[in-house]
Amino acid sequence: MSSDAGIIAFGIDSVTLALVLVLISLLYFITQLRDWNKPDVNPWALRSQSVVSTTRVRGESGIYRHPLTPHKQPLVAFPSGGRAEGRLKTLWGSFLHGEKVSNDGPYLGTRKGAKYQWETYSQVKARILDVGSAFLSLGLVPGKENTVGLFLKNTPEWVIVDHACNAYSLVSVPLYTSMDTSSIRYIIESTQLTVIVAESSTLPIISALVNEGYCKNLRHVVLVGSDILPSSFSENVSLRTFGDLEKGGRANRREPSPPEDPMYTATICFSSGTEGLPHGVELSNLNILAQFWGVHLHLPDHLRFQPKDTCFSYLPLCHIFERANLHYTTYSGSKYAFYHGDVKHIFDDIAVVNPTYLPVVPVLIMRLVSIIRARHVTETPSFHSLLFKLAYARKAKMLRKGIVTKNSIWDWLVFREIRDHFGINIKVMVTASASISAEYLDFLRIVLGVAVIESYGLTETSGGCTMTNFGDYNHPFGSHVGVPLPTCELKLIDCPNLGYSTSDTPNPRGEIVVRGTNVFKKYQGNQADTARAKDESMWFRTGDIGEILPNGTIKLVDRVSNIFKLAQGEFIVPDKIERVYEQNRSVSQCFIDGNRSGTSVVAIVVPHESALRDLARKAGKADASTSLADLCKDRAVAAEVLKVLQAFGHAQELKGFEQAKTLVLDPEGFSEENGLLTQSSKRRRAQIRARFAKDLQ
Repeated sequence: MSSDAGIIAFGIDSVTLALVLVLISLLYFITQLRDWNKPDVNPWALRSQSVVSTTRVRGESGIYRHPLTPHKQPLVAFPSGGRAEGRLKTLWGSFLHGEKVSNDGPYLGTRKGAKYQWETYSQVKARILDVGSAFLSLGLVPGKENTVGLFLKNTPEWVIVDHACNAYSLVSVPLYTSMDTSSIRYIIESTQLTVIVAESSTLPIISALVNEGYCKNLRHVVLVGSDILPSSFSENVSLRTFGDLEKGGRANRREPSPPEDPMYTATICFSSGTEGLPHGVELSNLNILAQFWGVHLHLPDHLRFQPKDTCFSYLPLCHIFERANLHYTTYSGSKYAFYHGDVKHIFDDIAVVNPTYLPVVPVLIMRLVSIIRARHVTETPSFHSLLFKLAYARKAKMLRKGIVTKNSIWDWLVFREIRDHFGINIKVMVTASASISAEYLDFLRIVLGVAVIESYGLTETSGGCTMTNFGDYNHPFGSHVGVPLPTCELKLIDCPNLGYSTSDTPNPRGEIVVRGTNVFKKYQGNQADTARAKDESMWFRTGDIGEILPNGTIKLVDRVSNIFKLAQGEFIVPDKIERVYEQNRSVSQCFIDGNRSGTSVVAIVVPHESALRDLARKAGKADASTSLADLCKDRAVAAEVLKVLQAFGHAQELKGFEQAKTLVLDPEGFSEENGLLTQSSKRRRAQIRARFAKDLQ
């Protein structure tokens, strides 16, 4: 009897336990459902995102600022170094702060085989002091704005040289590895470089210039990535390895001598050159410090960099966007991981290092979205494709409510596997450099569950001067690039010759002008261009047309220099039309220009191959053996694509005169390799125009 009772008692306890577990699970699920219906940010907070001055000047809009720096308050300048250090006023001080808060944690990471190997902050610091001391031994003088050239791709040595310049009051001058020889010569000569740190691929360019009698100030070249020097170089220039440079500095170590004045030039950053020779933009220690500190203050607490975070580096450090990422990473004591040098395998690097912060440009975003769609929609069994589409639709509905999450049931069923391949720890992506359709950004928010933030800026603003707010996903007034950072203020000025006015309805439009602590000092050696760009009140004319939306955000329209006028008198904004057409699944890349007579718009379209084949089959113009090149040459196929884009453009409210009347298909595409994109993924409009001159007649 007692035995049976024990069995019954045990059974009752098990059932009770099971019921309790079910109840807990149910409560958890209900809690999650409640959280999934709670937007990331209260919608009321997004109705008015910037503050505007109450007074304005004729021909100008009001002045717009970030809510953290309302009018009559000083703009943000120097980051905090903590109670002991006060405000940090040099980039070298920022490095020392990062070393301290990291507790000498890992800093620079390079991939070795299947793993990343890390150098700590103190190890990197020792190398910085070695290199900086060696530069002084080569004759460079601290505080005299002596320049050091950087002519190599992203490596730890790139970062070490940059920090060495900051520590010893020298000025770094980055050179894009993809620049043409005439631009390289111009930069070396105009900045009077005596020392250049280079790699094997750029060494022949330097050698050729020197042997042809150019770059007469150049005295020293340091080779990174090889311990073997070429047998012949130039008799007038000494050549040594980076390892030998470090050894020389270690044997004759000098104490750091950072600048006392935060306005001391830190770098001369040359534009990537979409038109003509590049401008040399002088940026001070203050400019760069203010820029990343403004970003830090703008981000919500959970997205701000911490020592445990990792930033992935693949965008060229020559570009100010990536440079700002580096210095924010360093200040925060975070890790900075380099791609291993081959952009074709960049997602493999990301999967290995698992970064938390990923700066992105439109080309990479479109490639990532294309890969995911191919693997999980177009090239997968119908059941998996249907499940993906169902999950996507459900999470898209959550996004419209203002919710981005990695923890929904759809993430566990579908999207977690995708995140495993593309970096499961990524918490924020920041996109800059060029415009991109909101459809692509929403795709990343839905599939990867990450915060995707847009930024707008120029080299002259030390990187970003505006940034979208976390939680602003729905854009009730249209897509935009956010609000001014706490480091600057902006306004619009009339452009009557282009038909833009700050009195326009429903929204003011005009050229964007910016003023603040992140705005550059001057153009190197060019007072006339500096005076044209900055007025006596230090307002910088960006050359970009903008529109202020009712919620205080800024919408980009186009570059002043890109807008053209048709013979009938209508103004055409190429970037606007390109953005619309690139939202269509048939289009990978698009370039808009006018025909030679100026009567209509021409579209050069790089198609998505799978979509193009679908259209060709409908037109009866293709079979499996037809090559992409042959499809692009077929006029009937091009006519089919044009018809699709015109219908799509009409649905997106393009006016009749804005629609392309002629379309050319190009199978190759625009890239750095063929010279049609800059390293920051901007279209080289003059080069594209020249390439397709016959088609634009």
